Amino acid sequence: LQLENAEGLTYLNIAPDAYYNAWRPGAETNTYPMILDATSSFDPDQGDRIRYGWKQLSGNKIRLRPNSSSGIVSFEGTPGEYTFELTVSDNYGLATVITKTVKIEKEPNQAPIVDLEIRQGVTD
Repeated sequence: LQLENAEGLTYLNIAPDAYYNAWRPGAETNTYPMILDATSSFDPDQGDRIRYGWKQLSGNKIRLRPNSSSGIVSFEGTPGEYTFELTVSDNYGLATVITKTVKIEKEPNQAPIVDLEIRQGVTD
């Protein structure tokens, strides 16, 4: 995209690069949120501001917190796969879109162990 600045100089605007990572701080349990972090995304044009836009494409319906335009979002979900689209755009309208699927595994759970002690004696 070619743009012209206030002095009439023409320059090239390059679309931002979009990246995001997903992790769970306590992956062994369903009580921790899944975190999606796009703050490694950047615009190669020095000085351009970037905006984030998250959209859930598949999986059980969830709510992104704090909102779908934050660089870091989180959600609490049930086991399954969730697909998200991330759009990173600059203040001149160029954008890059990526799609990723994250998976929440079932929480490991084992049956309780019974430890029964039997004593013979007099009871009151």
